[in-house]
Amino acid sequence: MNQLDPRQMTLLRDVIERRNPELSGLLDRLGVVRLTTEEREALRYALADELCESGLGPDDEHNEFGLELDDLIGALGRM
Repeated sequence: MNQLDPRQMTLLRDVIERRNPELSGLLDRLGVVRLTTEEREALRYALADELCESGLGPDDEHNEFGLELDDLIGALGRM
């Protein structure tokens, strides 16, 4: 099972706690047991909302934060 690195896990926890705290329980299970597709998608949607709000520059290209979010979204999709 793929694991997130500590930086990705910190970013995921920060975003979920702000955007969708009811999903926080999934974070303790992440990497321990396989989350369902629906659970992983719920996490990814919260990250995508953050990406749209804070991860794009004035030219609608990913800024540095957006690139980190995009990598994290992809990592969750491979788990």
